[in-house]
Amino acid sequence: MTNSINSLPAEKRKMNWRLQGACSTHPEPDIWHATGSTAQSRSDLDEALALCNGCPVREACLDWALTNREAYGLWGGLTEAERRRILRIRIAGGESERRRGGRPLAACGTPSAYDRHVKLGEPIDDACRAAHTRASAEKRARASQQKPTSLEALFKAHTKRLYGGHLAWTGPVKPSFKGRSYNPKQVAFIIDRGREPVGRVLNDCGNSECVLPAHVADEAERHPTATKQLAA
Repeated sequence: MTNSINSLPAEKRKMNWRLQGACSTHPEPDIWHATGSTAQSRSDLDEALALCNGCPVREACLDWALTNREAYGLWGGLTEAERRRILRIRIAGGESERRRGGRPLAACGTPSAYDRHVKLGEPIDDACRAAHTRASAEKRARASQQKPTSLEALFKAHTKRLYGGHLAWTGPVKPSFKGRSYNPKQVAFIIDRGREPVGRVLNDCGNSECVLPAHVADEAERHPTATKQLAA
Protein backbone atom coordinates (compact mmCIF):
# COMPACT_ATOMS: atom_id res chain seq x y z
CA MET A 1 0.00 0.00 0.00
CA THR A 2 1.59 3.27 -1.14
CA ASN A 3 0.59 6.79 -1.99
CA SER A 4 -0.13 7.84 -5.56
CA ILE A 5 2.98 8.33 -7.69
CA ASN A 6 1.52 8.68 -11.17
CA SER A 7 4.02 11.38 -12.11
CA LEU A 8 7.06 9.05 -12.01
CA PRO A 9 8.49 7.68 -15.29
CA ALA A 10 7.61 4.09 -16.19
CA GLU A 11 11.24 2.91 -16.00
CA LYS A 12 11.58 4.24 -12.45
CA ARG A 13 8.34 2.58 -11.42
CA LYS A 14 9.85 -0.82 -12.26
CA MET A 15 12.69 -0.33 -9.77
CA ASN A 16 10.54 -0.53 -6.65
CA TRP A 17 7.75 -2.96 -5.75
CA ARG A 18 5.84 -0.04 -4.22
CA LEU A 19 5.57 1.58 -7.63
CA GLN A 20 3.94 -1.54 -9.05
CA GLY A 21 1.20 -1.74 -6.42
CA ALA A 22 -2.43 -1.51 -7.43
CA CYS A 23 -2.77 1.33 -4.95
CA SER A 24 0.02 3.43 -6.48
CA THR A 25 -2.17 4.74 -9.28
CA HIS A 26 -5.45 4.92 -7.39
CA PRO A 27 -6.97 8.43 -7.26
CA GLU A 28 -8.06 8.01 -3.60
CA PRO A 29 -5.25 6.33 -1.59
CA ASP A 30 -7.10 7.11 1.65
CA ILE A 31 -9.33 4.06 1.14
CA TRP A 32 -6.38 1.92 2.39
CA HIS A 33 -6.74 3.74 5.71
CA ALA A 34 -10.53 3.53 6.01
CA THR A 35 -11.66 3.20 9.62
CA GLY A 36 -14.97 3.21 11.46
CA SER A 37 -18.20 1.31 10.99
CA THR A 38 -20.05 3.61 8.58
CA ALA A 39 -21.32 2.30 5.26
CA GLN A 40 -18.83 4.51 3.41
CA SER A 41 -15.87 3.26 5.46
CA ARG A 42 -16.90 -0.33 4.89
CA SER A 43 -17.31 0.33 1.17
CA ASP A 44 -13.86 1.94 0.97
CA LEU A 45 -12.27 -0.96 2.82
CA ASP A 46 -13.99 -3.53 0.58
CA GLU A 47 -12.70 -1.70 -2.50
CA ALA A 48 -9.17 -1.59 -1.10
CA LEU A 49 -9.28 -5.30 -0.22
CA ALA A 50 -10.46 -6.20 -3.72
CA LEU A 51 -7.56 -4.27 -5.25
CA CYS A 52 -5.08 -5.86 -2.84
CA ASN A 53 -6.29 -9.37 -3.69
CA GLY A 54 -5.44 -8.82 -7.35
CA CYS A 55 -2.27 -6.83 -6.77
CA PRO A 56 0.91 -8.26 -8.40
CA VAL A 57 3.11 -7.24 -5.44
CA ARG A 58 0.79 -8.25 -2.62
CA GLU A 59 3.31 -10.66 -1.04
CA ALA A 60 6.14 -8.11 -1.14
CA CYS A 61 3.84 -5.49 0.37
CA LEU A 62 2.79 -7.75 3.22
CA ASP A 63 6.35 -8.90 3.89
CA TRP A 64 7.53 -5.29 4.11
CA ALA A 65 4.70 -4.35 6.50
CA LEU A 66 5.43 -7.30 8.79
CA THR A 67 9.19 -6.73 8.75
CA ASN A 68 8.84 -3.02 9.52
CA ARG A 69 5.96 -3.45 11.97
CA GLU A 70 3.73 -1.08 9.96
CA ALA A 71 1.02 -0.17 12.48
CA TYR A 72 -1.62 1.51 10.34
CA GLY A 73 -3.52 0.90 7.14
CA LEU A 74 -4.16 -2.06 4.87
CA TRP A 75 -0.96 -3.71 3.61
CA GLY A 76 -0.79 -6.87 1.54
CA GLY A 77 -4.53 -7.27 1.94
CA LEU A 78 -4.34 -7.55 5.74
CA THR A 79 -5.59 -5.13 8.38
CA GLU A 80 -3.62 -3.90 11.40
CA ALA A 81 -5.24 -6.51 13.67
CA GLU A 82 -4.57 -9.36 11.22
CA ARG A 83 -0.90 -8.39 10.93
CA ARG A 84 -0.53 -8.20 14.71
CA ARG A 85 -1.87 -11.73 15.02
CA ILE A 86 0.68 -13.00 12.51
CA LEU A 87 3.51 -11.24 14.33
CA ARG A 88 2.48 -12.69 17.68
CA ILE A 89 2.52 -16.19 16.20
CA ARG A 90 5.91 -15.62 14.58
CA ILE A 91 7.45 -14.20 17.75
CA ALA A 92 6.04 -17.02 19.88
CA GLY A 93 7.46 -19.57 17.44
CA GLY A 94 10.84 -17.87 17.22
CA GLU A 95 10.37 -17.07 13.52
CA SER A 96 10.52 -13.32 14.09
CA GLU A 97 12.41 -11.13 16.52
CA ARG A 98 10.87 -8.51 18.69
CA ARG A 99 11.15 -5.03 17.27
CA ARG A 100 14.60 -3.46 17.61
CA GLY A 101 15.78 0.12 17.37
CA GLY A 102 14.17 3.29 18.62
CA ARG A 103 13.62 3.67 22.34
CA PRO A 104 14.66 0.63 24.42
CA LEU A 105 11.84 -1.57 25.64
CA ALA A 106 10.76 -0.99 29.22
CA ALA A 107 11.96 -3.71 31.57
CA CYS A 108 9.46 -6.18 32.96
CA GLY A 109 8.15 -5.18 36.35
CA THR A 110 7.14 -1.71 35.12
CA PRO A 111 3.76 -0.24 34.09
CA SER A 112 5.10 0.41 30.56
CA ALA A 113 6.04 -3.24 30.14
CA TYR A 114 2.55 -4.26 31.27
CA ASP A 115 1.02 -1.94 28.64
CA ARG A 116 3.29 -3.43 25.98
CA HIS A 117 2.27 -6.98 26.88
CA VAL A 118 -1.42 -6.03 26.64
CA LYS A 119 -0.97 -4.24 23.31
CA LEU A 120 0.94 -7.11 21.70
CA GLY A 121 -1.15 -9.87 23.26
CA GLU A 122 1.87 -11.25 25.12
CA PRO A 123 1.72 -13.25 28.37
CA ILE A 124 1.70 -10.93 31.39
CA ASP A 125 4.17 -11.90 34.12
CA ASP A 126 3.45 -11.39 37.82
CA ALA A 127 5.97 -8.53 38.14
CA CYS A 128 4.32 -6.51 35.38
CA ARG A 129 0.86 -7.23 36.73
CA ALA A 130 1.92 -6.04 40.19
CA ALA A 131 3.50 -2.89 38.73
CA HIS A 132 0.28 -2.10 36.90
CA THR A 133 -1.76 -2.58 40.09
CA ARG A 134 0.55 -0.28 42.05
CA ALA A 135 0.51 2.41 39.35
CA SER A 136 -3.30 2.33 39.17
CA ALA A 137 -3.60 2.64 42.95
CA GLU A 138 -1.14 5.57 43.01
CA LYS A 139 -3.05 7.32 40.24
CA ARG A 140 -6.33 6.99 42.15
CA ALA A 141 -4.66 8.27 45.32
CA ARG A 142 -3.28 11.34 43.53
CA ALA A 143 -6.69 12.09 42.04
CA SER A 144 -8.38 11.88 45.44
CA GLN A 145 -5.82 14.25 46.97
CA GLN A 146 -6.27 16.92 44.33
CA LYS A 147 -9.20 18.63 46.01
CA PRO A 148 -10.50 21.86 44.46
CA THR A 149 -9.46 25.07 46.21
CA SER A 150 -12.66 26.94 45.30
CA LEU A 151 -16.15 26.38 43.95
CA GLU A 152 -14.97 27.86 40.66
CA ALA A 153 -12.16 25.30 40.45
CA LEU A 154 -14.66 22.54 41.25
CA PHE A 155 -16.94 23.80 38.49
CA LYS A 156 -14.17 24.02 35.88
CA ALA A 157 -12.90 20.55 36.72
CA HIS A 158 -16.30 18.90 36.16
CA THR A 159 -17.85 20.64 33.15
CA LYS A 160 -17.50 20.38 29.41
CA ARG A 161 -18.82 22.39 26.49
CA LEU A 162 -21.70 21.04 24.42
CA TYR A 163 -22.94 21.88 20.96
CA GLY A 164 -25.26 24.88 20.93
CA GLY A 165 -23.48 26.80 23.67
CA HIS A 166 -24.61 24.56 26.53
CA LEU A 167 -22.43 23.28 29.35
CA ALA A 168 -22.65 19.76 30.74
CA TRP A 169 -21.80 18.64 34.28
CA THR A 170 -19.47 15.62 34.36
CA GLY A 171 -18.80 15.36 38.09
CA PRO A 172 -20.66 13.76 41.01
CA VAL A 173 -24.41 14.22 41.28
CA LYS A 174 -24.03 16.08 44.61
CA PRO A 175 -20.62 17.78 44.57
CA SER A 176 -19.16 18.64 47.96
CA PHE A 177 -16.97 21.58 48.90
CA LYS A 178 -15.67 22.29 52.40
CA GLY A 179 -18.13 19.88 53.97
CA ARG A 180 -21.20 21.23 52.18
CA SER A 181 -23.12 19.53 49.38
CA TYR A 182 -24.50 21.36 46.36
CA ASN A 183 -26.21 20.46 43.14
CA PRO A 184 -24.40 21.45 39.92
CA LYS A 185 -26.81 24.28 39.06
CA GLN A 186 -26.31 25.81 42.49
CA VAL A 187 -22.54 25.80 41.95
CA ALA A 188 -22.99 27.47 38.56
CA PHE A 189 -25.23 30.14 40.08
CA ILE A 190 -22.97 30.92 43.06
CA ILE A 191 -19.73 31.31 41.10
CA ASP A 192 -21.47 33.60 38.58
CA ARG A 193 -23.64 35.75 40.89
CA GLY A 194 -21.42 35.75 43.93
CA ARG A 195 -24.32 35.03 46.29
CA GLU A 196 -26.40 32.16 47.59
CA PRO A 197 -29.46 31.36 45.48
CA VAL A 198 -33.01 32.00 46.66
CA GLY A 199 -35.11 28.86 46.30
CA ARG A 200 -34.50 26.38 43.51
CA VAL A 201 -31.99 27.00 40.73
CA LEU A 202 -33.36 25.98 37.34
CA ASN A 203 -32.26 26.57 33.76
CA ASP A 204 -34.29 28.19 31.00
CA CYS A 205 -32.41 27.11 27.89
CA GLY A 206 -34.48 24.01 27.11
CA ASN A 207 -31.64 21.62 27.96
CA SER A 208 -32.43 20.25 31.40
CA GLU A 209 -28.84 19.06 31.91
CA CYS A 210 -27.21 22.39 31.09
CA VAL A 211 -25.30 24.17 33.88
CA LEU A 212 -24.05 27.20 31.95
CA PRO A 213 -24.27 30.08 34.49
CA ALA A 214 -26.02 32.33 31.96
CA HIS A 215 -28.71 29.69 31.50
CA VAL A 216 -29.64 29.23 35.17
CA ALA A 217 -31.69 31.39 37.54
CA ASP A 218 -33.01 31.19 41.09
CA GLU A 219 -36.48 32.10 42.37
CA ALA A 220 -35.49 35.74 42.87
CA GLU A 221 -34.52 36.11 39.21
CA ARG A 222 -37.41 34.12 37.80
CA HIS A 223 -40.05 35.92 39.87
CA PRO A 224 -38.50 39.22 41.03
CA THR A 225 -41.79 40.94 41.91
CA ALA A 226 -43.14 38.07 44.03
CA THR A 227 -39.81 37.71 45.82
CA LYS A 228 -39.74 41.41 46.75
CA GLN A 229 -43.31 41.21 48.08
CA LEU A 230 -42.45 38.21 50.27
CA ALA A 231 -39.35 39.94 51.56
CA ALA A 232 -41.40 43.04 52.48
